[in-house]
Amino acid sequence: MYFTNFFISKTAWWLSEAVQHFLGAVERTGHIYDHRWGDAPIQSATLNFFAAPEEVVLVTVDYTHLSTQNEIKNGTEVAFVQEKKRLNALSPVEAQLSEVMGSTFEFTFTNLLAPCLVGNYFQIKGAPFDEEPAATRAMKHELADRLSLPWKDVDKYAPWELAQAIQFDLNHAEGPLPRDTVVGLDRMAAFVRLALRRERRDPEKKEYSKEEMVGLLVNACCQTPKVKEVMKKWEQTRAKQAIQFVAGVGGTGDVGGADGGGPKGGPGGPGGGATGGQRGLNAVGGFQFQGLSGFNGLKGL
Repeated sequence: MYFTNFFISKTAWWLSEAVQHFLGAVERTGHIYDHRWGDAPIQSATLNFFAAPEEVVLVTVDYTHLSTQNEIKNGTEVAFVQEKKRLNALSPVEAQLSEVMGSTFEFTFTNLLAPCLVGNYFQIKGAPFDEEPAATRAMKHELADRLSLPWKDVDKYAPWELAQAIQFDLNHAEGPLPRDTVVGLDRMAAFVRLALRRERRDPEKKEYSKEEMVGLLVNACCQTPKVKEVMKKWEQTRAKQAIQFVAGVGGTGDVGGADGGGPKGGPGGPGGGATGGQRGLNAVGGFQFQGLSGFNGLKGL
């Protein structure tokens, strides 16, 4: 099966009578919608049935497909190991958080934040949305009502598919989501801009930063019960680190003022005092994201 999502093809071949007859038969089965038959197996079957071997040229490429964890090196599929290596480099709490969110910024963005963005942008009935399930349900109703589609068909759409259908197919709009033709660093920049409402600090970085991941997770639409649970454990871990930091550097909470020095019984040292210890946490490993204070105001936590 051809699944690198990279093809160079003659459109005239796909529009030939035999190929169109076959593709039409596939469409009429309804299995594309009922059983999620994908483009890759259908295209591969069509080539195998109707293209002569000499008409198909395979190009040796390196390719990684994150959503299905397929890896091709020098034209041969190999074991997918990139994600495992990256997780091993994280702390236990960070690794758990990363695993829960599908280990990628884009998975979180497309499945949790995008439905809210699109639902609010087009003011779908029920807007504004601050939870993904409500936004997803509203988009399903919008799609079913406006296109007169059976609910059993619409209900099979994933959140990202719904968001794209509402934006591109129903409203023919260029925002808020970028088109699939926007790829690489441009796509990353667009996602960060929508999620954090700012530009990337390092626009040339090929991986999302920890700060960008945290900035996405604190969005209300991304606060699923599982994420809240993991974030709570994360905050508890950071609180323990703060206590150890205060005890080791600035004394107890009764020593020093809020900013590490001051009138409460002595100089305290850097990060002394309970409040100073939490502020001092900003410089202690992990996510460099405003210490604990960055999470105290999270909605629902």
